[in-house]
Amino acid sequence: MRIEMTTLAEQPVAGVHICFFTDSLEPSGLGVHLLNLMRWLNPARYEMSLVCPDTPGGRWLMERAACVGAVVHPLTVRDRRDQASIDRLYHILTSERVTIFHSQVGISWEGMLGLRIAHRAGVPVRVVTEHLPYLLTHPGQVAEHRETTRLAHRIITVSEGARRTFLERGYPAAQFICIHNGVELPPERPLGEAARVRQELGVRPGAPLLLTVARMTWQKGHSTLLAAAHKVVARYPQACLAWVGDGPERPQLEAGARALGLAGHIRFLGQRDDVPALLGAADLFVLPSRFEGHPLAVLEALASGLPVVGTRVCGLEEAVADGETGLLVAPDRPDELAAAILELAGNSELRRRMGQAGREQVAARFTARAMARATMQLYESLLCEALGRTDGE
Repeated sequence: MRIEMTTLAEQPVAGVHICFFTDSLEPSGLGVHLLNLMRWLNPARYEMSLVCPDTPGGRWLMERAACVGAVVHPLTVRDRRDQASIDRLYHILTSERVTIFHSQVGISWEGMLGLRIAHRAGVPVRVVTEHLPYLLTHPGQVAEHRETTRLAHRIITVSEGARRTFLERGYPAAQFICIHNGVELPPERPLGEAARVRQELGVRPGAPLLLTVARMTWQKGHSTLLAAAHKVVARYPQACLAWVGDGPERPQLEAGARALGLAGHIRFLGQRDDVPALLGAADLFVLPSRFEGHPLAVLEALASGLPVVGTRVCGLEEAVADGETGLLVAPDRPDELAAAILELAGNSELRRRMGQAGREQVAARFTARAMARATMQLYESLLCEALGRTDGE
């Protein structure tokens, strides 16, 4: 990379300019996290910009980021041979006098080139948020990640479980901090909306409606839910499973549903803008993931008063209190998953108690406001270190 070092760290800071960066081509949950954070940052203190790939998912994020006051830059910075993109990011960081570079990483091999450019541009504070546990296995990626992350002043993980996966591989504990994901507590839904939504989905009165909101990838475990569905339908012949989201596994899952005779029970809804209404209409939320960071879809379900059936994996264990706000089972165990679903589907009072406890848990621990407050505290602490200031100066 043909980049010369500048000395932004020596420049006086009145307002603080944060450049949020992602090279994730489909920043779905990551994008929701980022928007939740942006909405709660103090606008009198922070200016914001966003560098994001010009993909369908990236455009979705950039449109909404612009609405909360961010200057957006459609730019993909993933290939170290792409000198034009490297030079453009360097120009953005220096011309906008960026004070904090905050990289949002879906999987650990993402974001490394952006972090290197921010370091060479002399950005005073460099932060990375890792949204998933440590997943690297390729020796080259392992070595590059370890070398590049030394350039970050702090690495945020969205769960303590994810943080532990990095420390277990020898990363320095002092560099890592957990700041849990946060969501907004939804208002009361309009009277009659749940009945309308259920009618639109073709759900019979009294039949259980099980909602899943997730990209259709191997990670999210839809195939396990598909294998469990026949036991649910055997007990409740009118049961409906509503699946929101798209992804590479959707054609295979649709074919599997047809082959198992479940096509009339599983609704493949694709991307939806009315997820809050769907949450308000559902009886319970199901996410049988194989790994997670701290899933926003689960937090949103809990905030809506829905009990959750999930898996006992990193991140989900911190989001769902097993036996209190939902039920957790081992991943890839369709029989256990079906049993947990049936336990809740058949007990409306248990669902009500768990739903209330889940909403209270989110209000106490997992709000977007609390997440933003903790992030701003981290920013200010790192700025003091980088610029040689103290609170009294």
